[in-house]
Amino acid sequence: MKKPIILIFVVCYLPGFRAGGPIRTIANLVESLGDEFDFRIITSDRDLGEKKPYSSVKINEFNEVGKAKVFYASPKMMSLGNLRKLIRDIPYDVMYLNSFFNPRFTIRPLLLRRIGMLDNNPVIVAPRGEFSDGALKLKFPKKRAYTAFSKTMGLYKNVIWRASSEYEEREFGNGSAIQLLFILHQI
Repeated sequence: MKKPIILIFVVCYLPGFRAGGPIRTIANLVESLGDEFDFRIITSDRDLGEKKPYSSVKINEFNEVGKAKVFYASPKMMSLGNLRKLIRDIPYDVMYLNSFFNPRFTIRPLLLRRIGMLDNNPVIVAPRGEFSDGALKLKFPKKRAYTAFSKTMGLYKNVIWRASSEYEEREFGNGSAIQLLFILHQI
């Protein structure tokens, strides 16, 4: 039986470590559920804040990393056209976006979906604390403008929210890790 394909977008992934929690969260998800689901991860070709790509991975192609296939994308690969082709070549069942505000790893896939350039498969968005008071204060005008734009464009229409705190769960309605597992097992 074919395992459902979960396409994950995350800014940094193993062997990176500088982004901390998001890397560990996704690595733990893959390790825990990798026997039941086929995880494909699209991530940056370098660690957070680094100017040079990893030397230990193949860039712009999939690499086997634990129980996942990981695509380490160069900055050029993350253009809308290249990203569209990359996503369309992956027969995914669910897209999992590990941020709300990230331009390359959240906004671009959602924009492609909204303008009909991608299939309308389920999308899970995990804001990962980006709506906490402290996080919102950083670059507030820019975040406020983007939030208004995304609302007007309907970028987050019909997405499933994955909350990482009680605050996010109150704001978005569904979100514990148990809820995420339930969603994934419905696929």
